Amino acid sequence: MDANKFVTDGNNITDLSSGNIQLLFHYATENFYTKKRVVISDLPYQTNRMNLRFPSIIQLYYVENIDNELEFYQEFFPNGDLKNFTKNNCIVTEDIARFFYQCARGLQYLHKNGYIHRDISPRNIFIDINRNASLGDLEYSTNNPDASSRIISKYSAPEIKEVPNTKKSDIYSIGATFGKYILKYLEDDDLKNEFLNIVSQTKAEEPDNRISADELVGQIEDLLKKNGMQSIIDEFECRIEPCQNNYTFCRLDDIKGIRDNQFIQEIVSKALD
Repeated sequence: MDANKFVTDGNNITDLSSGNIQLLFHYATENFYTKKRVVISDLPYQTNRMNLRFPSIIQLYYVENIDNELEFYQEFFPNGDLKNFTKNNCIVTEDIARFFYQCARGLQYLHKNGYIHRDISPRNIFIDINRNASLGDLEYSTNNPDASSRIISKYSAPEIKEVPNTKKSDIYSIGATFGKYILKYLEDDDLKNEFLNIVSQTKAEEPDNRISADELVGQIEDLLKKNGMQSIIDEFECRIEPCQNNYTFCRLDDIKGIRDNQFIQEIVSKALD
Protein backbone atom coordinates (compact mmCIF):
# COMPACT_ATOMS: atom_id res chain seq x y z
CA MET A 1 0.00 0.00 0.00
CA ASP A 2 1.35 3.43 -0.98
CA ALA A 3 1.43 5.76 2.01
CA ASN A 4 1.27 8.73 -0.33
CA LYS A 5 -2.23 7.67 -1.31
CA PHE A 6 -3.46 8.52 2.15
CA VAL A 7 -0.99 11.06 3.43
CA THR A 8 -0.28 14.41 1.82
CA ASP A 9 1.33 16.80 4.29
CA GLY A 10 -1.24 15.94 6.89
CA ASN A 11 -4.19 17.11 4.81
CA ASN A 12 -7.56 15.43 4.47
CA ILE A 13 -7.92 11.92 3.08
CA THR A 14 -9.26 12.41 -0.41
CA ASP A 15 -10.39 8.92 -1.39
CA LEU A 16 -12.64 8.10 1.56
CA SER A 17 -16.21 9.33 1.94
CA SER A 18 -16.78 13.05 1.65
CA GLY A 19 -16.32 15.33 4.61
CA ASN A 20 -13.52 16.68 6.72
CA ILE A 21 -11.69 13.43 7.37
CA GLN A 22 -8.05 13.12 8.38
CA LEU A 23 -5.79 10.14 8.78
CA LEU A 24 -4.10 9.99 12.19
CA PHE A 25 -1.13 7.94 13.22
CA HIS A 26 -0.96 6.87 16.87
CA TYR A 27 2.71 6.78 17.76
CA ALA A 28 2.34 4.71 20.95
CA THR A 29 0.56 1.83 19.21
CA GLU A 30 1.68 2.39 15.60
CA ASN A 31 -1.90 2.18 14.38
CA PHE A 32 -4.01 4.39 12.18
CA TYR A 33 -7.30 6.08 13.00
CA THR A 34 -9.46 8.64 11.28
CA LYS A 35 -10.68 11.95 12.61
CA LYS A 36 -13.92 13.19 11.13
CA ARG A 37 -15.41 16.61 11.87
CA VAL A 38 -19.17 16.93 11.49
CA VAL A 39 -21.45 19.92 12.03
CA ILE A 40 -23.85 18.28 14.49
CA SER A 41 -24.57 18.60 18.17
CA ASP A 42 -25.99 16.09 20.68
CA LEU A 43 -22.66 15.19 22.30
CA PRO A 44 -24.24 12.81 24.90
CA TYR A 45 -25.86 10.68 22.18
CA GLN A 46 -22.71 10.54 20.08
CA THR A 47 -20.58 9.66 23.12
CA ASN A 48 -22.92 6.76 23.89
CA ARG A 49 -22.05 5.30 20.49
CA MET A 50 -18.64 4.39 21.91
CA ASN A 51 -20.46 1.54 23.67
CA LEU A 52 -21.38 -0.04 20.35
CA ARG A 53 -18.80 -2.81 19.99
CA PHE A 54 -19.47 -5.30 17.26
CA PRO A 55 -17.31 -6.67 14.44
CA SER A 56 -19.35 -5.10 11.62
CA ILE A 57 -20.00 -1.71 13.23
CA ILE A 58 -17.35 0.99 12.87
CA GLN A 59 -15.64 1.48 16.24
CA LEU A 60 -15.88 4.97 17.67
CA TYR A 61 -13.09 5.62 20.17
CA TYR A 62 -13.56 9.21 21.22
CA VAL A 63 -15.72 12.29 20.58
CA GLU A 64 -14.63 15.86 21.13
CA ASN A 65 -16.65 19.08 20.92
CA ILE A 66 -14.72 21.73 18.96
CA ASP A 67 -16.34 25.10 18.22
CA ASN A 68 -19.87 23.67 18.17
CA GLU A 69 -18.79 20.85 15.87
CA LEU A 70 -18.00 17.28 16.84
CA GLU A 71 -14.80 15.43 16.00
CA PHE A 72 -14.98 11.65 15.86
CA TYR A 73 -11.91 9.48 16.36
CA GLN A 74 -12.66 6.10 14.87
CA GLU A 75 -11.42 3.05 12.98
CA PHE A 76 -9.44 3.42 9.79
CA PHE A 77 -10.45 1.19 6.87
CA PRO A 78 -7.56 1.04 4.39
CA ASN A 79 -9.75 -0.46 1.66
CA GLY A 80 -12.17 2.45 1.76
CA ASP A 81 -15.88 2.19 1.13
CA LEU A 82 -17.77 -0.56 -0.68
CA LYS A 83 -18.33 1.51 -3.80
CA ASN A 84 -14.63 2.16 -4.37
CA PHE A 85 -13.52 -1.26 -3.18
CA THR A 86 -15.67 -3.08 -5.75
CA LYS A 87 -14.54 -0.67 -8.43
CA ASN A 88 -10.83 -1.25 -7.77
CA ASN A 89 -10.65 -4.94 -6.84
CA CYS A 90 -11.50 -8.36 -8.21
CA ILE A 91 -14.81 -9.35 -6.61
CA VAL A 92 -16.08 -12.92 -6.30
CA THR A 93 -19.33 -14.43 -5.06
CA GLU A 94 -17.94 -15.12 -1.59
CA ASP A 95 -17.05 -11.44 -1.17
CA ILE A 96 -20.60 -10.25 -1.81
CA ALA A 97 -22.07 -13.04 0.35
CA ARG A 98 -19.69 -12.13 3.20
CA PHE A 99 -20.32 -8.39 2.95
CA PHE A 100 -24.10 -8.87 2.87
CA TYR A 101 -24.04 -11.20 5.85
CA GLN A 102 -21.70 -9.05 7.92
CA CYS A 103 -23.73 -5.90 7.29
CA ALA A 104 -26.97 -7.74 8.07
CA ARG A 105 -25.43 -8.82 11.39
CA GLY A 106 -24.37 -5.23 12.04
CA LEU A 107 -27.87 -3.96 11.32
CA GLN A 108 -29.36 -6.66 13.54
CA TYR A 109 -27.03 -5.49 16.35
CA LEU A 110 -28.03 -1.86 15.87
CA HIS A 111 -31.74 -2.64 15.86
CA LYS A 112 -31.49 -4.82 18.96
CA ASN A 113 -29.79 -1.92 20.73
CA GLY A 114 -32.51 0.51 19.69
CA TYR A 115 -30.65 2.28 16.89
CA ILE A 116 -31.81 3.18 13.39
CA HIS A 117 -28.94 3.68 10.95
CA ARG A 118 -30.93 5.88 8.52
CA ASP A 119 -28.31 6.05 5.75
CA ILE A 120 -27.18 2.61 4.55
CA SER A 121 -25.53 2.83 1.15
CA PRO A 122 -22.32 1.65 -0.57
CA ARG A 123 -20.59 4.86 0.56
CA ASN A 124 -21.35 4.06 4.20
CA ILE A 125 -20.06 0.48 4.23
CA PHE A 126 -16.33 0.14 4.82
CA ILE A 127 -13.90 -2.68 4.06
CA ASP A 128 -10.94 -3.54 6.28
CA ILE A 129 -7.59 -5.04 5.33
CA ASN A 130 -9.02 -8.58 5.61
CA ARG A 131 -11.97 -7.89 3.29
CA ASN A 132 -14.49 -7.66 6.13
CA ALA A 133 -17.35 -5.14 5.93
CA SER A 134 -18.63 -2.74 8.58
CA LEU A 135 -21.51 -0.28 8.69
CA GLY A 136 -20.17 3.23 9.15
CA ASP A 137 -21.25 6.88 9.10
CA LEU A 138 -23.35 6.48 12.23
CA GLU A 139 -23.21 10.18 13.07
CA TYR A 140 -26.76 10.60 11.76
CA SER A 141 -28.14 7.41 13.23
CA THR A 142 -30.67 7.69 16.04
CA ASN A 143 -31.97 5.74 19.00
CA ASN A 144 -35.04 7.95 19.22
CA PRO A 145 -37.99 6.22 17.52
CA ASP A 146 -39.80 9.57 17.41
CA ALA A 147 -37.01 11.41 15.59
CA SER A 148 -38.64 13.45 12.86
CA SER A 149 -35.66 14.23 10.62
CA ARG A 150 -35.18 12.28 7.39
CA ILE A 151 -32.11 11.25 5.41
CA ILE A 152 -32.82 10.58 1.74
CA SER A 153 -30.61 8.90 -0.87
CA LYS A 154 -31.23 6.74 -3.91
CA TYR A 155 -31.05 3.71 -1.57
CA SER A 156 -33.75 5.08 0.74
CA ALA A 157 -37.15 3.48 1.14
CA PRO A 158 -39.85 5.27 -0.89
CA GLU A 159 -41.88 6.27 2.17
CA ILE A 160 -38.97 8.37 3.50
CA LYS A 161 -40.09 11.22 1.23
CA GLU A 162 -43.01 11.72 3.60
CA VAL A 163 -42.24 10.01 6.93
CA PRO A 164 -39.15 9.63 9.17
CA ASN A 165 -36.66 6.78 8.86
CA THR A 166 -37.51 3.57 10.71
CA LYS A 167 -36.01 0.13 11.20
CA LYS A 168 -38.04 -1.01 8.21
CA SER A 169 -36.51 1.73 6.07
CA ASP A 170 -33.07 0.44 7.12
CA ILE A 171 -34.12 -2.98 5.88
CA TYR A 172 -35.12 -1.52 2.52
CA SER A 173 -31.79 0.31 2.21
CA ILE A 174 -29.61 -2.71 2.95
CA GLY A 175 -31.59 -4.72 0.40
CA ALA A 176 -31.33 -1.97 -2.21
CA THR A 177 -27.59 -1.72 -1.62
CA PHE A 178 -26.76 -5.40 -1.90
CA GLY A 179 -29.33 -6.15 -4.58
CA LYS A 180 -27.20 -4.00 -6.86
CA TYR A 181 -24.03 -6.02 -6.15
CA ILE A 182 -25.76 -9.39 -6.30
CA LEU A 183 -27.07 -8.56 -9.77
CA LYS A 184 -23.66 -7.35 -10.92
CA TYR A 185 -21.27 -9.93 -9.49
CA LEU A 186 -23.10 -13.23 -8.98
CA GLU A 187 -23.46 -15.68 -11.83
CA ASP A 188 -26.94 -16.53 -13.08
CA ASP A 189 -27.65 -19.58 -10.95
CA ASP A 190 -29.80 -20.75 -8.05
CA LEU A 191 -27.65 -18.97 -5.47
CA LYS A 192 -28.14 -15.64 -7.20
CA ASN A 193 -31.90 -16.22 -7.46
CA GLU A 194 -32.16 -17.14 -3.79
CA PHE A 195 -30.22 -14.04 -2.76
CA LEU A 196 -32.51 -11.92 -4.94
CA ASN A 197 -35.51 -13.54 -3.29
CA ILE A 198 -34.19 -12.38 0.09
CA VAL A 199 -33.62 -8.89 -1.32
CA SER A 200 -37.20 -8.78 -2.61
CA GLN A 201 -38.42 -9.38 0.94
CA THR A 202 -36.46 -6.37 2.17
CA LYS A 203 -37.97 -4.11 -0.48
CA ALA A 204 -41.68 -4.79 -0.09
CA GLU A 205 -43.65 -1.66 -0.87
CA GLU A 206 -45.43 -1.70 2.48
CA PRO A 207 -42.90 -1.33 5.33
CA ASP A 208 -44.83 -3.77 7.55
CA ASN A 209 -44.41 -6.46 4.89
CA ARG A 210 -40.61 -6.25 4.94
CA ILE A 211 -38.65 -8.84 6.87
CA SER A 212 -36.91 -7.89 10.11
CA ALA A 213 -33.17 -7.80 10.67
CA ASP A 214 -33.45 -11.09 12.58
CA GLU A 215 -35.24 -12.72 9.66
CA LEU A 216 -32.74 -11.27 7.20
CA VAL A 217 -29.79 -12.72 9.11
CA GLY A 218 -31.55 -16.09 9.47
CA GLN A 219 -32.30 -16.39 5.77
CA ILE A 220 -28.77 -15.41 4.72
CA GLU A 221 -27.32 -17.93 7.20
CA ASP A 222 -29.52 -20.70 5.80
CA LEU A 223 -28.38 -19.83 2.29
CA LEU A 224 -24.71 -19.75 3.24
CA LYS A 225 -24.95 -23.14 4.95
CA LYS A 226 -26.77 -24.60 1.98
CA ASN A 227 -24.07 -23.44 -0.42
CA GLY A 228 -20.92 -24.46 1.45
CA MET A 229 -20.15 -21.07 2.98
CA GLN A 230 -20.52 -21.95 6.67
CA SER A 231 -17.02 -20.54 7.20
CA ILE A 232 -18.36 -16.99 6.68
CA ILE A 233 -20.63 -17.49 9.70
CA ASP A 234 -17.99 -19.22 11.80
CA GLU A 235 -15.34 -16.58 11.15
CA PHE A 236 -17.74 -13.81 12.11
CA GLU A 237 -18.76 -15.55 15.33
CA CYS A 238 -15.09 -15.84 16.35
CA ARG A 239 -14.72 -12.06 16.11
CA ILE A 240 -17.65 -11.14 18.38
CA GLU A 241 -16.31 -11.87 21.86
CA PRO A 242 -12.90 -10.21 21.39
CA CYS A 243 -14.64 -7.17 19.96
CA GLN A 244 -17.06 -6.86 22.88
CA ASN A 245 -14.35 -7.30 25.50
CA ASN A 246 -11.90 -4.92 23.85
CA TYR A 247 -11.88 -2.31 21.19
CA THR A 248 -12.04 -3.67 17.67
CA PHE A 249 -8.42 -2.91 16.87
CA CYS A 250 -6.35 -1.49 19.69
CA ARG A 251 -7.42 0.60 22.64
CA LEU A 252 -7.08 4.32 22.23
CA ASP A 253 -6.21 4.85 25.88
CA ASP A 254 -4.07 7.94 25.41
CA ILE A 255 -5.86 10.44 23.22
CA LYS A 256 -2.83 12.73 23.55
CA GLY A 257 -0.82 10.04 21.78
CA ILE A 258 -2.47 11.08 18.54
CA ARG A 259 -0.35 13.71 16.85
CA ASP A 260 -2.52 15.43 14.31
CA ASN A 261 -0.88 16.85 11.18
CA GLN A 262 2.55 15.30 11.80
CA PHE A 263 2.76 12.64 9.12
CA ILE A 264 6.35 11.48 8.95
CA GLN A 265 6.48 9.36 5.81
CA GLU A 266 9.07 6.89 7.12
CA ILE A 267 6.93 6.05 10.16
CA VAL A 268 3.76 5.89 8.10
CA SER A 269 5.38 3.57 5.57
CA LYS A 270 6.63 1.29 8.33
CA ALA A 271 3.17 1.02 9.84
CA LEU A 272 1.61 0.28 6.45
CA ASP A 273 4.05 -2.55 5.61
